[in-house]
This record gives sequence, structure tokens and C-alpha cells, in this order.
Amino acid sequence: MKQFILPAIAFLLVCCTKDPVEQIPEKAVSKAVEFRIAQSKDYSPAVYDGVQAELKLTLSKQNLQTGINTIVWDTIISKRAIRLYPGMVNQLVITKIIDGIYESKESLRVSQVISYSDANNQVYQQGWGEDIPTSIAVKKVDVNL
Repeated sequence: MKQFILPAIAFLLVCCTKDPVEQIPEKAVSKAVEFRIAQSKDYSPAVYDGVQAELKLTLSKQNLQTGINTIVWDTIISKRAIRLYPGMVNQLVITKIIDGIYESKESLRVSQVISYSDANNQVYQQGWGEDIPTSIAVKKVDVNL
């Protein structure tokens, strides 16, 4: 009987060991951001004479472990009369596709800064930024001046 116990234990140990789990490398994803730029209201009244606006748009990858942002694309639409920006009907659309995002380690962040100046050269700025959730492949961003 003893001669059967030792081989039975050895057999059970061999059968019960787990095969090493193969980790499948994460696939990088692409995300698209569609900026839709337009005036937010009618700027034809005289009170808007001399008002200008400058727009800065930025896309960055944010490292989820360190919080560090790395800019992957940005552009500036230089200062011009606010009346020269398109209306809502004929919006300016800028679409950017960012490849190589590893969602377990990083997220894509979108931000905008609008600088206004009036005829007296007084300056006002507004800006915001947000992370694009992993569930969203195409983010539409309304930029209302």
C-alpha cells in the first residue's frame, strides 16, 4: 500500500500545478478629438468694436502613475477680431487623431484657453481642461467664443 501512496501524491502534485498565465500585451488605442470653433453670440453691435480673441488648443497624454502631462499636439489661432471667427452655422472644425495611447497607463487630455482683449487693451482669459474617458473614442469639443 505504501508503494502506491508516494506515486499517487506525486501524480496529484504534478496534475494540480498551474500553467504560467501568459499576459497579453496591451494594445495601444487611437482617439479622435473634434474641435468645433464658433462665435457664441452675435458680435455685430458697436460695443464689440475692437474686441479680439486668441485661441490655444492642446492635446496631451497624462501619465496615470505620475500625473505628468506630455503635449502631443497644440495650436494657436492668433489674435483677430472676434467678428472674424465663424458663426454657429459654419463652424470651423479641426479634427486630430492621437495614436499610441495605453489606457492602463495614460489618458488623453484636452484643453483650451481663450484670451480676449478689448479696444482699451484690457485682457480677459478663460480656460478649461478635461480627461477623455476610456470609453470614448471620439470626443467633440465645442469652442464657443
